[in-house]
Amino acid sequence: METLVNDIAIMAARFLGRDDIADYMEWAKDQESISPSADAKLFATSVGITCQELAEEHFPIESSENVSSDECCKILFSEFENRPKKVLAVVDGNGICETFRNFDGFVKVSKPNTIYTVYFEKIPEIPNINEYAEHSAKISQRILAYGTCCHFCLCSLLFDEAKLWDARYHDAISELKIHESGKKRVKRKWKV
Repeated sequence: METLVNDIAIMAARFLGRDDIADYMEWAKDQESISPSADAKLFATSVGITCQELAEEHFPIESSENVSSDECCKILFSEFENRPKKVLAVVDGNGICETFRNFDGFVKVSKPNTIYTVYFEKIPEIPNINEYAEHSAKISQRILAYGTCCHFCLCSLLFDEAKLWDARYHDAISELKIHESGKKRVKRKWKV
């Protein structure tokens, strides 16, 4: 799934009480000739870092590409548009799953000079403020904004606030994982 970086950055700025930055980003969104402020760029970078962290540690992004093996039966990662984090499957042109072995920087298959469809998990690139952030469809904009707040505070040396936003961010991820697994959360019973 893709969400506009600017929308997440505006939400995060509002969460942090930085309405001045949020208002500027909303105004600048429609202005093509205006370059973003340093704070707006930091929010955009924080959105990208959050998306990368979520894809790497919690909710992988799956993708596929058609790539050709070389004469040594290698499919080089450098040939991919998006660098794979983990190869899930390799399928030949006839739809037959190929056995493969992962190595550092390439995947070894059995046939040379053959086009394969490679299914893999990837880490998204850090987008600019007017681009789309790539993330799992399971992730809400609110979770992305919480992570953005955490990273923005860390970069701004606001460690106490970063700790608060980190807790909210990870609590929201935990809630999502519990909801996704179908387990019910046990309610606390307080003794009087």
